[in-house]
Amino acid sequence: MTNSNSISQLLTFLVENLIGADNFSLAEQDESDSINFTLSVHPSKIGFLIGKQGRTINAIRRLLQVKAAQEDKKIFLKVVPEGAEAAPPAQEEAQPQDSPTAADSKVEELTELLDLDK
Repeated sequence: MTNSNSISQLLTFLVENLIGADNFSLAEQDESDSINFTLSVHPSKIGFLIGKQGRTINAIRRLLQVKAAQEDKKIFLKVVPEGAEAAPPAQEEAQPQDSPTAADSKVEELTELLDLDK
């Protein structure tokens, strides 16, 4: 029985005992070699789940990684505030190399002020 069910049960057990069953929801995407979990947490409990300097959530990730290693899987855990969209991050538009940016303009302006071209 090599499915993500046991890993999901472990994650649910840990989070329920930390912040309560009513304060989160879990979404899971199982791929061939990895499992992606998205944990939607009530905003008032998210700091408690993450812990000081991320120690609590990192400990949870380590426990999940140990369990996943037994099943030859990789684990990815994303924590989002409840109600937030779990959309992929927006990609920045690439600017053409020949178009000046604000930084380029400022550099040119300062160069002229300091007479560095001479």
